[in-house]
Amino acid sequence: MKTDEQEITFKSLFIPFTTLKAALILVFTGIAVFMNSLFNPFVYDDIQNIVISPYVRNLASIPSYFYSGLAYPGTSILQFFHIFYLPFLFTIYTILVSAFGISPLPFHPLQLTLHIISALLLFLIFSKFFKLNLAFLLSLIFLVHPLNSEAVIYIAALQYPLLMTFGLIVFYLLLKKQEILLSYRYQFFLAFLLFLCLLSKETGILFIPILLFYALLFSRKNLKRIVGAIFFATVPYLILKILAANHALWTIYPSAIHRAGLLTRIITIPKILLYYISKFFIPINFSVDQRWLVKQINFQSFYFPAIVDVLFFAGIFICGVYIYQRKTKLFGLYIFFALWFCLGISTVLQIIPLDVTVADRWFYFPFVGLLGMLGIIYNAFFERLKTKKLITNLILILSVILILLLSALTIVRNSQWQTSSQLYSHDEKYAGESAELEAYLGEIFVANGQLNTAKIRFEKAISFDPMGDSLNGLAYVYEQQKNYTKAKKLYWQNIKLSNGLPKYISYEGLTRIALIDEHNPWEAKQLSKAAFVLYPNDEALIKLLAFSEYFTKDKTEALETFRKLLNIVPNQENQKIYLMMENNKLTY
Repeated sequence: MKTDEQEITFKSLFIPFTTLKAALILVFTGIAVFMNSLFNPFVYDDIQNIVISPYVRNLASIPSYFYSGLAYPGTSILQFFHIFYLPFLFTIYTILVSAFGISPLPFHPLQLTLHIISALLLFLIFSKFFKLNLAFLLSLIFLVHPLNSEAVIYIAALQYPLLMTFGLIVFYLLLKKQEILLSYRYQFFLAFLLFLCLLSKETGILFIPILLFYALLFSRKNLKRIVGAIFFATVPYLILKILAANHALWTIYPSAIHRAGLLTRIITIPKILLYYISKFFIPINFSVDQRWLVKQINFQSFYFPAIVDVLFFAGIFICGVYIYQRKTKLFGLYIFFALWFCLGISTVLQIIPLDVTVADRWFYFPFVGLLGMLGIIYNAFFERLKTKKLITNLILILSVILILLLSALTIVRNSQWQTSSQLYSHDEKYAGESAELEAYLGEIFVANGQLNTAKIRFEKAISFDPMGDSLNGLAYVYEQQKNYTKAKKLYWQNIKLSNGLPKYISYEGLTRIALIDEHNPWEAKQLSKAAFVLYPNDEALIKLLAFSEYFTKDKTEALETFRKLLNIVPNQENQKIYLMMENNKLTY
């Protein structure tokens, strides 16, 4: 009797299956799957965006985020498109750093919470179109799929769950009121949420055609109100972004993809599409920092991906024709989710070049459209099979196996981010020819004192991208090995390289060798003065210039130069050095 009561109690956890139970399972599943990522350190671009950034350490920086941006150098025609405008993201960074210091711990729970909220919103949205169990399965796939893990565990990708949360809230609120004319107060509330979505990342603009198309298909009485909400959200956003186009906080320099011609990027598109399609259906062997390009047309790199892509989109088209002929009521919704998918995927095909070739976090938005299409295909082709108990049980078993497998793969992927060394060492095997990953590994080996191993990594990086920035890393290895002639030659070689990348690291190396290793403050002064004109805010160069002036007996100039540094980086270490310089206590 006791056993029967236990079984009934356990069964009652799932049957009847309600919205509340589904939501609780989603929350606990999300926590369980991503638990092993909550203590991961800062890695990859987290270092530049948070750890060494002077801006996120100061709450006074927040207003500047709204009229400044991160800029790629480019032609004036494309300048607007080359601005990464992420004010809400950097506001969150700054608030968390001010509250908790430079620690990754508060970032991970926030990012996971946003991801879980997005999955819950998807469940509520899909529940409007599908039966509860199918809506639950689709949202669970979104929650635990390893292709989405980068958007959850990579702190520098916080903007993706951020924009998705705001965008899905707007869409869900529209669904709730689609049969009722929206009030003006409701309209302005939607506009405010959409504005926050846009401020999170430019990709949020994709929600605008999504909202318009849905209103056109299913809520025409609210079309004008939706257009109004979009207007009130986008006008202030565009004004701020235009201002940001002329005021960049810092610059992101061009990668190999930016230097590639349009034709090269076009013939790379089939392989890019294949990457996302294959990772959705076979989610293994992930990697950050993939910068490969298809430079010549052959079967493996062009024709095979093109064939698979054509078959994939042909399948979408054939399913659409079937649904149109047999399930007419579902056709409009199928077209809607197909548009969602195509809009999302079109932004990552390198027509306008991005910083890497493919990135898992970029599929976060189109993922929703693909899930929606799959849900409708299931309804159209397989729903009637569920009348048979055997088929129902089989679908249930396969669904459980699928979720367990995806969860296991995500947990494994989370563990690969536990140290920078672990991440780069794993990912370089699947990234293709990534000069950046080789350089990152080289930097780690330098920090560990393994200079010969670091040298091999930097040489490999240079072979992958001769126009990149890895000459500095190789030069630094020679500098540490006291081969100053070779180091100086490589630093000068990098300065003369016309690749559009900054040269301050090379000038720092040359000045450092002259001042510290060769005891030649006069040459160091000449080098650092020339570099200071080009890079007036570089902390290391300002220090080296001040030291050079001090040791060439220009104490007044040295103190004036160091005061400029204190205006930029007024920390205790710099204040201590200034006092030592003022009291003539600095020695070689």
